[in-house]
Amino acid sequence: MIDKLIIFIFAMSPFFDPVGHNYAIRWIGIFSMLLLLLYRSHNLLKAPIKRSLLYPSIFFLFSWPFHGLLMSFINGGLILDNFIDTSYLAFSVLFLASIPIILLGKYFNIYYQYILAISIIFSVLSVILYFNVLSVNQTAGLSNYLTSKSVAIIAEREYFGIKIKMIYFLSAPLFFIPLSHFLNKSIDNRIYLLVSFLPLLALIGTGTRSHIFLGLAYSLWMLPNIILRNLSYSRLAILKFFLIIPLIIGLIFDIDLNSISETISSPKRVELLSFYFNTFDNASNFLFGQGFNAIIWDDQLLYWTEGASKTELTYLEYIRVFGVISFVILLMVFIYILMALKNKGNTVEFHLLLLILINASINPYLISINGIVPIIICLGRLYANRVKY
Repeated sequence: MIDKLIIFIFAMSPFFDPVGHNYAIRWIGIFSMLLLLLYRSHNLLKAPIKRSLLYPSIFFLFSWPFHGLLMSFINGGLILDNFIDTSYLAFSVLFLASIPIILLGKYFNIYYQYILAISIIFSVLSVILYFNVLSVNQTAGLSNYLTSKSVAIIAEREYFGIKIKMIYFLSAPLFFIPLSHFLNKSIDNRIYLLVSFLPLLALIGTGTRSHIFLGLAYSLWMLPNIILRNLSYSRLAILKFFLIIPLIIGLIFDIDLNSISETISSPKRVELLSFYFNTFDNASNFLFGQGFNAIIWDDQLLYWTEGASKTELTYLEYIRVFGVISFVILLMVFIYILMALKNKGNTVEFHLLLLILINASINPYLISINGIVPIIICLGRLYANRVKY
């Protein structure tokens, strides 16, 4: 019973306390899981650890902290204060805490059900807040609570001259979990298609371009599989190409192309890319990275992050911190996981990880409390297969 409670707190922490401001749920979840790791260590030691799971584990747990701290020391010297670049270190701790879920099948099944249920609840909550289904007083009180605890951002955004409401839960990237789960279940039972609309609406309600585009594109891509499930794979692929891809292109061209051009070619975006090119012009930085906390000695980085530890361009940031050699290893790890999921027919997890990796290209969603959840799910599913992969 205590095990389930600990896993529940750990599962709810990305949703209820993504930054640690909501009654310390995040920290309680991590600390409790570390205690569970110690308590179940005898079970974990008996588990037949697969080498294919061990390699990415070692990479995530030991490579990042040692590499980042070493390069930080070489480039900027020993920093005893003002160390704010903690995301990679925190990610390693989160990965360590999640080992019982990944390696013990019963824990993984419990965790996955909790994540799925909580993500659906938050999807419903997002839709309710967006359309103000509750009374004005109730909605205002709930909105104030969520924003004050840094659980959600509620505001307005303007796209191409049109103002739209924005309900952005910090856990919004995790809405891809129920979207992928229920769209795939809809292939066998179309009633699940109705449930999949909830996370899709929640993703659209975030007002974030990548969430909206990926959510709609993925749903459109899956729709032929659901409606015309008796067609062969090759015919489905051809149908998707001729129906969905032109539709997406048509939607894009229907928007003000001048606005798109201005967004892509904005001077600030070009300057930001120039910053990376200048940084990578140094062979050491390109191969091995700058290490952690580079804002202390890199004034240009400090300018672009405005005091934060990094920009939102996940993969360029990874190369800046760890270098291209480490990035190639990371890329190989994720390709290996994707191939293993594909080979074992774990379509839900394959789609989920692919969506997360695409979304992370322009958003800081991978090396975070949100990013660890899909990795736990994918590795846990692979290990639960109980066969060599």
